[in-house]
Amino acid sequence: METIDDAALAPLTLRLFSEFEGYVHSHPLPHLRTRKEKWLLALLTLAHGRPVSRVRLAQMLWPFPETLESASAHNLRRSLVEIRKALGPEATRLQSPTRETLSLDLTGADVDVVAFDAAFARGDEASLRQAVARYRGPLLIECTEDWVLTEREDRLNAYRQALNGLAARALDHDAPADAAHLLRRAIAVDPLWEPARRKLMAALRRCGDVPAALLVYRDFLRLLQRDDPRAWPSPETTALYQELQRETFQTSRQDILSRSASRKARRIPVPVHETGGSRGSLSRNPAGTGL
Repeated sequence: METIDDAALAPLTLRLFSEFEGYVHSHPLPHLRTRKEKWLLALLTLAHGRPVSRVRLAQMLWPFPETLESASAHNLRRSLVEIRKALGPEATRLQSPTRETLSLDLTGADVDVVAFDAAFARGDEASLRQAVARYRGPLLIECTEDWVLTEREDRLNAYRQALNGLAARALDHDAPADAAHLLRRAIAVDPLWEPARRKLMAALRRCGDVPAALLVYRDFLRLLQRDDPRAWPSPETTALYQELQRETFQTSRQDILSRSASRKARRIPVPVHETGGSRGSLSRNPAGTGL
């Protein structure tokens, strides 16, 4: 598993989850002229080192017909010059395999989204935990361009699936508290994900925290009815909630009966032994001994 120290040693570090960050030999990437340079670097990074068409990059960043095709091509060339300057000693990573394509060599680089994608694709438990650790937030959260939406949604779905898969493994290994923690993280990024809510209720039930499981349902109901007062969770989720309510009622009833029996037991009088009282004092003065 990669560590912070490993990342610090990388000649190039790129962070695309949450806000864009770049480091060259542990030093922050110099300020770029415009955001378009950041997005161009991000697009080449998302290609995982594969060549990307120059025309496609220009179209995505400077869409035509809003921008003339010749102007888009000019903007692309200008941005490439800026990126090479910013990369400094790592500028050779920005390559042109053909006259029509561009690529970014990521060999030896520490790139969160690349590591995330690879770990998620492997799919074993250790890899899924690596993927979850890499996800700091929505991809390029400050980017509002159309092309990022699909990329962002794909990584969010992968993150949710990783959390769900790890939670399922935790429940299989009889670790409901770990499962509950993972499912709460899943709900934090997607509050309307009902299967995760239901699984969280089941995990909390196995932890013995039925009140917390009931609260998960009530919070979900309030969330649904905030926008539509007629909305309700699915019958399956509601059935689980009602089952948990019955369990709570039965537990409360048993506690009341147990406390009542305990109070009755404490009120039973203790019998006086025959050796007690005045007879005991007479036995210490047998007849014939005198006063």
